[in-house]
Amino acid sequence: SGPCFEQAPDLVAVPEDGYDLKGNLDQERLTYKGPLVGMHTFEDAALYMRGREIPSEDFSITDLMPTILGLMGVPVPEDVDGSPLC
Repeated sequence: SGPCFEQAPDLVAVPEDGYDLKGNLDQERLTYKGPLVGMHTFEDAALYMRGREIPSEDFSITDLMPTILGLMGVPVPEDVDGSPLC
C-alpha cells in the first residue's frame, strides 16, 4: 500500500540465508543450496528485467542506471556514461 503502490514491481525474489538466486528464469528452479562461490555483491544487488523493450545483447553495465532512471520517468543527467535501453 502507499502512494507508489502502482509503481511497485510485480515480483520481488528474496532468497533465504544460505541460498543464492541464479539468473536463468527459464530454468525449473530459481534457487538451490550449493557451495559458496565467492560472489562479491551486497544483499539486494540483483536486478531482473524482462520484456520486449529490453534488448538481450549489445548493452553495457553503464546503461543500467540511465535505463532505470528512464523507466521511472526521471531525467538522465547529461554527464552520465551509458544510454537508456528503452
